[in-house]
Amino acid sequence: MLALGAKGVVSVISHLEGKRIQAMINAYKNGHPKLAQSYHAMLYPLFSHVSMHDTQNGDDYANPLPIKEALFQRGLIGSPRATTLGEMSEHAKQELRGILAAVEQETRAFDATQAAIHLKHDHLK
Repeated sequence: MLALGAKGVVSVISHLEGKRIQAMINAYKNGHPKLAQSYHAMLYPLFSHVSMHDTQNGDDYANPLPIKEALFQRGLIGSPRATTLGEMSEHAKQELRGILAAVEQETRAFDATQAAIHLKHDHLK
């Protein structure tokens, strides 16, 4: 959306990945669109999964269940339960757990690479 003229984003994912969403926006605003695209690509599985409504596997759930479950799995809230909406199936929870783990692993490696680049850049000044 930034490439189309947006000034920022309103993103449910920012509850989980606020620093990386901010880094993505800052990269774009500072003239590094490829870096912003890299952040977006890493976070895309979360973007797509928390807005998913999967009936193909018998997992019929609505927002905000996926984000509540993700916040719960990361230890950021005490219960994923939205009493009026029920809860996600075990299959959907397992799939989300895998996505969270993969995104965390990939973003940690990416963050470490970015930190090393910044150190090298700062050293060359």
